[in-house]
Amino acid sequence: MFDELKKRANRKSIVAYVIFGAITLVFIFFGYQTFNPNVAGYAARVNRTVISVAEYNEAFQRLSKFYSQIFQGQSFGEEMESRIRKTALDQLVSREIVAQGAADMGLLVPVVEIQKYIIDVPVFQEEGKFRRDYYSMFLEQRHMSAAQFERQIEKDLLIDRLRKITALGLTPPEPMVQRKLAEESQKADLDFVKISESEFNSKPSSQEVSSWLANPENLSSSQNYFEQNKPEFSSEEQIKARHILIKFDANNSQSKDVARKQIDEIHPRAVGENFEALAKEFSQDVGSKEQGGDLGYFGQGRMVPEFEKVAFSLKPGQVSEPVETQFGFHIIKVEDKKPSQVSNFDDVKTKIAEKILAETKRKTVIEELQAALSKSQSVEPLLKKHGLKWESTGEFSLDADFIPKLGAFDTLFEAVYSLKKPSEIFPKVILDAKAHYVLKLKSLKTDKERAGQSEAQVKSRLAQEYSTQFLEKWGSELETKGKVQINPALGMM
Repeated sequence: MFDELKKRANRKSIVAYVIFGAITLVFIFFGYQTFNPNVAGYAARVNRTVISVAEYNEAFQRLSKFYSQIFQGQSFGEEMESRIRKTALDQLVSREIVAQGAADMGLLVPVVEIQKYIIDVPVFQEEGKFRRDYYSMFLEQRHMSAAQFERQIEKDLLIDRLRKITALGLTPPEPMVQRKLAEESQKADLDFVKISESEFNSKPSSQEVSSWLANPENLSSSQNYFEQNKPEFSSEEQIKARHILIKFDANNSQSKDVARKQIDEIHPRAVGENFEALAKEFSQDVGSKEQGGDLGYFGQGRMVPEFEKVAFSLKPGQVSEPVETQFGFHIIKVEDKKPSQVSNFDDVKTKIAEKILAETKRKTVIEELQAALSKSQSVEPLLKKHGLKWESTGEFSLDADFIPKLGAFDTLFEAVYSLKKPSEIFPKVILDAKAHYVLKLKSLKTDKERAGQSEAQVKSRLAQEYSTQFLEKWGSELETKGKVQINPALGMM
């Protein structure tokens, strides 16, 4: 087992740690925010359990805040945001799979333990004492019942209990302990050059594009690209809508009757009066109320089926009859429709040619840099030629899960561990997704604050890390045996 775990240890999987390494109620550390419950439907189905789009959006917001702190407040581009969204959904799916697996093994969390955990949460306390009104307000802001929230706590405690049980049976080998001690006692600072599709300015001139397309072979290449990537040049039907929501308790028929009466009273006014003003006055959707019920543009699969079916049947300007969903009663007004569009080749051939030429130039730059590094030649002339500049990560511990401004991936950590002397450059261009990097060690020094740690402390942390990695691997195995369905509308198939 240790051979496998040691290999996985090199991955520095912060995602696994966030899921399995500790109780995952990160609102305690990163705050919490309300979310729009009507951005509804499902994000994923995991065997017998549904993960809602609302849960997914909230997880994405929490993870974005977490990464923002890791990357020191840097703004994220579309590519990074897409990766964070996928990570957020992966976390929710993995957490659910492992919690189900633990329950199937017979592990239980007593109700009293769940209650004690909630009572001890600082968010729900004033001067060290539990405040039920704080707890109730928190649940209301999250549009959750106490039972739903306590089920989340139960899952987290279940995973935490399983992690501790597995950690008891794992003893890290001495070489790993010594390596960890060495890593934790050193700080590094890197200089790096980033070459990515979004940041490397290699857009060809109009003359270059025209000349390139004049070649029949190049024109054929563009045509092939178009045929193989048609979704890139098309857009789905979208509508822009507002809504008014009146909520009710699904387990209380009287609550539902009251809500039905209220929505029926509002409906005639919604047809003839200012819908935006009525939404601000009556809607109980805290996520869109202040915006007059505005839900923006959305496509198929983004809302719950009952809501979506009615919304897409309306013409711009039309107001629906009351619609019942799991969130309450809605009145919907469609303001605009964007039909699905598919571009023809002639409309996009210039754009395709620009993309192919830019990518060709970027590959040439990477090949030139790799050739220079392989021959131990200076890369400075090439960097100057192509307008590329060194950036600095700032100091970080060698045992860090993330390297500032660069992230976390296997080849990155392997490169960092191999650099020993200031100004030493790693002899290969390394790759992470769509970005390539040249790395240079700026400085390496002892972290005096962490140099005096005991072996026992390190062994304990390593056992927990191995336990986390074991659960991650176990969760992956359970996922292959179970049934996981991701909503295709999220674009993460």
